[in-house]
Amino acid sequence: MPPRHRRGSTRRRGTPRRREPVPGGPGPLPAATAVPGPYASFEGPARRTDAAEVRADGTIGPAGAGVAEFQRTWGVRAGMIVDATPGTLVLDVAGAPVRIGLDEDVRVWHGGPGGSAVLRPGRRAIVRERAREDVRERARDDVREGGGGIRADRVWVDIERVAGTITACGRDTVEVDMGPHRGRARVVIPPHVLGAVQVRHPRMQPGYLFDVICVASPDGPLAVRPGTSQPGYRVDDLAAPEPAAPVPGTLHGTVTWFGGLAAPAGAAYPAVDPEGHAGGCADAPAPCVALPYLSLGSEVVVRNECGGRERPVPVIECGCVAARFCDRCTECGASPRGRVAELTPAAFVGLGGELDAGCFNATVRAVIGGRAERW
Repeated sequence: MPPRHRRGSTRRRGTPRRREPVPGGPGPLPAATAVPGPYASFEGPARRTDAAEVRADGTIGPAGAGVAEFQRTWGVRAGMIVDATPGTLVLDVAGAPVRIGLDEDVRVWHGGPGGSAVLRPGRRAIVRERAREDVRERARDDVREGGGGIRADRVWVDIERVAGTITACGRDTVEVDMGPHRGRARVVIPPHVLGAVQVRHPRMQPGYLFDVICVASPDGPLAVRPGTSQPGYRVDDLAAPEPAAPVPGTLHGTVTWFGGLAAPAGAAYPAVDPEGHAGGCADAPAPCVALPYLSLGSEVVVRNECGGRERPVPVIECGCVAARFCDRCTECGASPRGRVAELTPAAFVGLGGELDAGCFNATVRAVIGGRAERW
């Protein structure tokens, strides 16, 4: 049964009406629970599904092949740094060491462009592998030990993201409510970053939206750059679509990322049905674009229009934070307004996204009956 279209409605709460979620959704879910810390989405009984993985053939199913196998199918490796030399990075992935070759031109990020010196044991890292054709070509001329056939294209070290509603501001700190299932975060904004953040977030006041790319520090998330431009209104004054706005067959807009670096591939969708067992957040606002309802456990095909990569991703969380943003991504031209999905870092990186850029222009389609079809 296809998802119900949201025609003739702005998704305002208060009018009881039964909606049928997409088949394959989960059973009853526990109530949303606020959990501490900026990246605790996968630690408690939040409104999400169990971990799922996308297999090598593109099908989606329960986790069972292990974290290492899951990461391999996506061309992404994430874990704790165990050791690093000028030619090799060793990550602890779910308790097993994974050796990754580092070429001289590998790009490393740790609050900005860096070199192998930032690859220190104890730090978290996520790696996008080089394309297999590139690896084979290099191997013909340069056979080295330690890489095991895996070679890094990009490495992000201790990167984090904080997005939500400002609850309090200090001289150099901002406290952010990231939604009922992601907890709260206190972000430190260094003086040399404050100007850039204020350009994109001119109203740093309680009740306004906030989104920054951060690097982990002993004092908590340390802002490095803004993740988006701030909509010019308070979060409780969102611009919902017109009541008669049609629901498009394919969604076009911005895709961002959220969560911890080692989280499995998944998506938070801004219009998860709040009724029945679909798993949506009851207090989620109407997105600024017309979206059809889906349920947790649904699958969507996400296409990165900036790089052309496309893969199915399971919906594992209600994206009430994404629903609040009506911004654009300008990575390859300006996308239409509105966030159509948030991805976990593994899915975002696997689809060619740059975590430090924060977004990519995308199209999103539902998977119905095992195929991606138009709504």
